[in-house]
Amino acid sequence: MNHILAVIGIVYSSLSWYLWIPVGFLLFGKFGSEIGNHRYVAHKSFETGP
Repeated sequence: MNHILAVIGIVYSSLSWYLWIPVGFLLFGKFGSEIGNHRYVAHKSFETGP
């Protein structure tokens, strides 16, 4: 049932969503990597191992 609703949602959604979704992924990905790099370099508080 979820797959059917997903297909219906994709068919009936406006074109603007197809443009905003990649923009959102790029922005959140960029902010996340920058925050992680800042914590690692500036504060030495980001631990990646034991």
